[in-house]
Amino acid sequence: MAAPDESGVVTAEYAVTLPAILGVLSLIITGMLYLSAHANACHGARLYAREISIGASPTTAQSIAQAGTPTSIDIGFFVSGSTVQVTARSDHFFRGLPAPTCTVKTLVENHVLADVQP
Repeated sequence: MAAPDESGVVTAEYAVTLPAILGVLSLIITGMLYLSAHANACHGARLYAREISIGASPTTAQSIAQAGTPTSIDIGFFVSGSTVQVTARSDHFFRGLPAPTCTVKTLVENHVLADVQP
């Protein structure tokens, strides 16, 4: 009895496993890029909040936050009593995922509050 012909089996295995490996690899890379964009948004939000909390103008804080992050971010903030809350959103585009955002809340320095309050 003749053994069955197994030619092409390795090619079929590669045809199945190679796309799966590339798919997993692309998911890992996309996840790392997403986490990096989130970290950049958090870093920019922290820089902006720190500058606002020590009394810098929003324009100055925006330029410092943009200079301190390697990517572009959109920043919004509001001051409530003695706290500043800053939300930064990364401009990275990830199809099917929400934009990476980060919210930071910090206290305003006492000397800034003294200048603002009567």
